[in-house]
Amino acid sequence: MKKIVIILTLLPALVFCGELDDLRKMNKAYLEANSFSMKISIASYRNEKDSKALFTFTGEVKKIKSAYFTEMNGRTSLNNEEYSLLVDEHNKVIVISKAARQRKENKISELIMNDSLFSAGFSYKFILNTADKKVIEVTATEPALWENKKMVITLNAKNFTLQEIVVYPKTNKDEEEENSFEKMVIRYDNVELNKVIPGSDFSEKKYVDIKKKNITATGKYAQYKVIDQLKKS
Repeated sequence: MKKIVIILTLLPALVFCGELDDLRKMNKAYLEANSFSMKISIASYRNEKDSKALFTFTGEVKKIKSAYFTEMNGRTSLNNEEYSLLVDEHNKVIVISKAARQRKENKISELIMNDSLFSAGFSYKFILNTADKKVIEVTATEPALWENKKMVITLNAKNFTLQEIVVYPKTNKDEEEENSFEKMVIRYDNVELNKVIPGSDFSEKKYVDIKKKNITATGKYAQYKVIDQLKKS
């Protein structure tokens, strides 16, 4: 799973090089949006030409101001004005800590991509450039320094939102066959900028009941173990 450094959203304040004005517009669209939401689907293929995926899963991302919510493959993260929560459905655990105020802009971007991807060490080529769609191929100028062979980014040319990322990782002969894949396709659907999102979507109350010093899991999560990190954070 180390290879799955997936672009969930495009949030970070990146500075794009060269003539790729479309990528700068994409970055600006997300940075200037008061809110956004999207559905995400991820499929990995053992071979580049395979039509059947090795594995697939779906998720969702929402953000409004400093509050965010991400759900992916049975793990939910949320941050609001007071708390940060990590809900792990696989292990039936809820971790609660103070809101990540200082890291709020980086919290999601850490899940996205390394800023160095958009540096002098990479080159960019337009595969398609029309009034409706922009497709950009990213490769490393020094291939030995990057774990991927290439990445293909597809944008909506009308509002510059992200539609798809296709990653072609380098094959690792030492990696177990069951974990090896040659292509990963990440789709972004129902992307909405400046959407009205209910505050309850970012509330901790769906998951935990906080009464003074006592924190318990609630609702359908009532049997989950709660790990309280409020004093540490």
